[in-house]
Amino acid sequence: MIINESNVEKKPESICSFSLQETPKKDSEITESSPESASTGMNLREIWIHEDAISEILWQRWIACYMLYDWNFHHAETSYCNNKCMWTDRVYNRLEGTSIEEDESLEELMTDTFNQILAEDVEDFIQTHMRVWKCDRTRVELQVAKAMTWIF
Repeated sequence: MIINESNVEKKPESICSFSLQETPKKDSEITESSPESASTGMNLREIWIHEDAISEILWQRWIACYMLYDWNFHHAETSYCNNKCMWTDRVYNRLEGTSIEEDESLEELMTDTFNQILAEDVEDFIQTHMRVWKCDRTRVELQVAKAMTWIF
């Protein structure tokens, strides 16, 4: 598939595809680079990253992990939004130079890559909780599940 401006959805002005109350300190660094698709040379940062049901579940797990440290939903949401800019940048960087096969969807590839990055961050949270609490994964997963039932 050849990626061109007629077959991709453009994202809005915000680098993160949503408005933020607070922007990351390194925002200028994020917008300076412009990864391109190897197949077209198109700037990937112009393409919207869609989230799906998997993104929603990972968002809930991320919020629950955060709230095991700080039981303030507003803080968790703000932190998630601020981190989302960094995750979005990682998506573009991971896909830089990637060729898209004819039967592949760029939108699905970007969503899957975003979900992978978000899952890695959730895993980092869990590993940190295991280290700090000096416990096994089962205990942390149980606490995450409890937090999710209280929050959502």
